[in-house]
Amino acid sequence: MPVYCEGEDRVEVELALIKDYVKPREEKKSPFYVAKYHITEKQFHYLTGDYNRRIEVADDHPKVGINWFNAMYFCNRLSRNHGLEPYYKFDIPIGKRPDAWVEHTTTGSNGYRLPTVDEWMFLQNDNTIYAGGSNDLEATAWYQENSGNETHPVGLKQPNKFGLYDMAGNVWEFTDTFLYNENYIRVMGGAYDSKEAQLSAYADPKQILKTAHQLNVGIRVVRNFY
Repeated sequence: MPVYCEGEDRVEVELALIKDYVKPREEKKSPFYVAKYHITEKQFHYLTGDYNRRIEVADDHPKVGINWFNAMYFCNRLSRNHGLEPYYKFDIPIGKRPDAWVEHTTTGSNGYRLPTVDEWMFLQNDNTIYAGGSNDLEATAWYQENSGNETHPVGLKQPNKFGLYDMAGNVWEFTDTFLYNENYIRVMGGAYDSKEAQLSAYADPKQILKTAHQLNVGIRVVRNFY
C-alpha cells in the first residue's frame, strides 16, 4: 500500500493506466493514469504541512477535512514532487482562504489533477449495481452499515475491475466538474456514513460547496497520459 515513509523525498502514488477512455463528443482515445488509492493523511501532510487540520486521522486513512481548493493545491504539490508541470494555474496554499469562488485555469500538462465526472463514471464500469463498479457492497465499500461511522485505512476492501480501491464508500471523491452552480463541485462514490441507496450507481448527483471542509470527502488523483 503506497503510504509515504519518513526519510523519502518522493511521495509514491501507485497508478493504473486507463487505455480505452474516450472523451465526450470525441472519437480518439484519451488514456490517463488514475491513483489506485485515496490520498492518505500522511501523503497530504508531508507535501502541504496540513495547516488546515480539523480532525485527527491515522496516517493510512484517506485525507479529509479539506476543501476543493486544498485538493487542487495538493495536486500541484504532488506534480512538483514528481518533476511534472503543475496542472492548475490556480495555487492557493493550505491555510489561506478563499471563502468564495476563485476562478482557476489549467495548463493542460500531464501534472496531477482531479478527475472529471465523465472520467469517474468510466472508471465505475457499466452495468453494476453500486458506485465504483461493484455488485457486492460488503466486499468493496465502507458505508453506514459496516464502517462504525468512521473512515478506514485505504485499500482494505476489494478493488474494481481497473484495480482501484474504495471507489465506493470510505470517502466521497472530489471531481473537477460542477453541476448547476459554479460555486459547487461534484463529489462521487459515497462515504463511510452513506446509506446503501446513496451508493447506488443510479443515485442522484451530489454536490458540495467548493469552500466546504467536510470530514467525508477526500482525493483520488489522475493525470494525463502522453
